This record gives sequence, structure tokens and C-alpha cells, in this order.
Amino acid sequence: MIKAAGAILWRRTVNQEIEIALVHRPKYDDWTFPKGIIEESETALMCAFREVREETGCTARFGRFLGEVSYMESGKRKLVRYWAAQVIGETPKFEPSEEIDAVQWVTPKESKSFLTYSDDRELMKAFRGLEVDTNIFVLLRHATAIERGDWERPDSDRPLNELGLLQAQNLVHSLAPLAVTSIISSDAHRCAATVAPLASAIGIHVGLVAALSADSYEIDEMAPIEFISKLVKDGSSIIACSHNPIIPRAVQALIRSKYQPEDFVPLQPGDAWVAHTFQGEIVALDFLRAPKLI
Repeated sequence: MIKAAGAILWRRTVNQEIEIALVHRPKYDDWTFPKGIIEESETALMCAFREVREETGCTARFGRFLGEVSYMESGKRKLVRYWAAQVIGETPKFEPSEEIDAVQWVTPKESKSFLTYSDDRELMKAFRGLEVDTNIFVLLRHATAIERGDWERPDSDRPLNELGLLQAQNLVHSLAPLAVTSIISSDAHRCAATVAPLASAIGIHVGLVAALSADSYEIDEMAPIEFISKLVKDGSSIIACSHNPIIPRAVQALIRSKYQPEDFVPLQPGDAWVAHTFQGEIVALDFLRAPKLI
């Protein structure tokens, strides 16, 4: 199977109307959404982020997952995963390439007459039915730490191992599409070290919060859950780095009836749940697997 990823890239006009970017591929003489093949070192989200920049010149803030499109190409099944992605800042001047020779900005209604493929038109229909102007709340599990049995000092001081340090560096790229504006962390060293490279890359300070720590959870299991619930209602775009089993418990408490408890298995190091919020309410929830290191 060929695995690919892309986005419905959107922006707001001065009149606050939504416009969608469609790209023209001269090789196929078609109009479609920005997309491309997932490279070995990428997650689908990382691929979609890269393809949007390469094909349109735009940097975007990626929001909720929209779905998958599957079709045959050159005798193989191709699966494309799509996200909603909002342009950050001014739309740059488009520079044509051999692959993409034109970008057209249209309203969602106008897109129907441009899009070449019925699958794309169905995806656009789904986009129009969703609230896409959302904030992001990321619950991130810390990267791989030294084993507890190999550490004689307080557990809160336990550092990342070599793999964990590489995972933390990789988060700079894998979480870049989310364009968060704030980062907080458990005051445990392994959590703070996990988000430190990302915070440095985007030039923001990490707020250390005792309420997100495993020690706090052992004293009062509801303390970190209540703290996280309050952050979600505040509606800011934020990453919160914490521990198992705090994160699965928090997600269960936030979603309740929308998901079954078995959906919230313990996260592996570097995995995350991404909640998309609108007016303080969660409208979508995505699971973000940590990219494999090669």
C-alpha cells in the first residue's frame, strides 16, 4: 500500500469568510488538495505539514483529522490521510514548480466546480460540516527515561536515557504542525527534558507544574485530572507533558461517553492525545503516535 497525507488548507478573508487552497498538477491536469507520499522518517501529520509548505509555500497550523481517502494508483492501493490546516500569517506569493503550477483560493462552495475527483468533493463536504476553527490541547507522555531500578535518587529527578534524548529532539519536528503557543510540564525532570528542545526551538518558556506530576497523582488522583480539565476549558493552544496513568485517566474524564475506556491504553514514550476544542468544549480527539527513529 502507498501511504500518503495531505490537508484541506484554509484561511479567513478580511470579511471572515473561509477560503480553501486547491493545487493544480500539470502532470495529471487536475485540481486537488496538497498531499504527498509519507517518507520513512515521517508520521502522516509530519508529511502533510511538509507537503503543504512545498506545494503552496504556506506554513499552517494543523487542526482536526478529517478522514482517509483510498483509491488505486499504478496498480497499488493508495491511502491518503487528511487534516484541516489553517494558514499562519500572510499568504506568501506562490512560486510555480514542475509538480504544482497553480494554486487557486476558492470558497468551500466554489470548490465543487474545481475539484477533479469525487473523493475530494466528499472530503470537502465533511470539512464544511465541521467546526475547524479550533484550539489544540496536547497531552504528551514524556520520552524514554532511565529505568526506575537503575536510579537511586528521588524518582522525580530521573533523567531521560539516550533514546529519550533523541525522542525529545524529534518532537521538535513531529509536533511542529500543531503550532502550539504554550508549553507546561510536570516538574519531574524527565517531563521537563522532553519538551525543552521544542520550547527552545519556538522560543517559549516551559511552565513547571507540580499538579501534573506522578507524585501529585499518588497523593490525590483527582488533582492532576482537575487541573487538566480547567486548562481545556480555558481554550488556549497548549502542550502539557505528564505521565502514565495520568494522561489516560484525564482523557477518559474529559470525554466520558464519547469513547470507551479500552480506547485509552497507556501511552508509549512520546505518544500524545490531541484534543481539539471550541469555546472550551472538546469537539474532536486524535491519537498521535511518536515517530519511529531511524
